[in-house]
Amino acid sequence: MKKYSALILTLVVIMTGVVVIALTFALRSASRQSSPTRPENNQIENGTEPQDMLQVEEPLRLVATSGKSGEFTVFIEANDVEVNAFAFRVYVSESMGDVVFTPNDELVQAGWTFPVNEITEDEQRSLDVAAAYVSPDAYPITEGQLILGTLTVENLDTELNIDEGISKVVSKDGKIYPLEFVSEISTQ
Repeated sequence: MKKYSALILTLVVIMTGVVVIALTFALRSASRQSSPTRPENNQIENGTEPQDMLQVEEPLRLVATSGKSGEFTVFIEANDVEVNAFAFRVYVSESMGDVVFTPNDELVQAGWTFPVNEITEDEQRSLDVAAAYVSPDAYPITEGQLILGTLTVENLDTELNIDEGISKVVSKDGKIYPLEFVSEISTQ
């Protein structure tokens, strides 16, 4: 019995790794077609989308709220959604200085993995954040918010620019939830 449990866990870890690699590859290949000011360029040119494989759902909200100087808490707002992976891209302007993403410790402890890549392409810097839940089950967002982590920027007096065209949440049952970005800067 232990042999089968270990085999199943190994397969889950391998499949999660494949999902993380696929999300990273998708972010990189989409960057060749994407523009920070025109995310609609990411749509497939022939007008057809590969909905045979994955079902596209209503968008979820990706929210960044500023707390103390230079830090944004990044979270997904959702109700009754079970997720297994997410990815988003933050465009980094020169005025922002260094940008660092720190994952939520609770998610890391629960089994999430967070590959984060800084990419420079055609003099445009971006921070690609992807995550996968390494478990045979989906991770539930029962009500409210799933805090993903913290974005720390050197200069808070700049606007965050997230590429909505390639920012997505994926569920275990094959549903894709696009992410609509909202930045809420508080005066605290």
